[in-house]
Amino acid sequence: MICYKDKTFCVSECVNKDCQIRLTDKIKEDARDFGLPITMSDFRCQNLIKLAYNIFYKPTVRTC
Repeated sequence: MICYKDKTFCVSECVNKDCQIRLTDKIKEDARDFGLPITMSDFRCQNLIKLAYNIFYKPTVRTC
């Protein structure tokens, strides 16, 4: 099935307003105008995993 923009949009209540996969009212309107369904998921867990990785496991570069 063809979905709007062939992309999965995030439906979590995220504070990141600049997120490229955030489902907005504009995206809903555009999909409705084209008559296409929207694929949605909650990517909140993936964002938390990435954040934890960057905080705890990402190697730091030290300069002398």
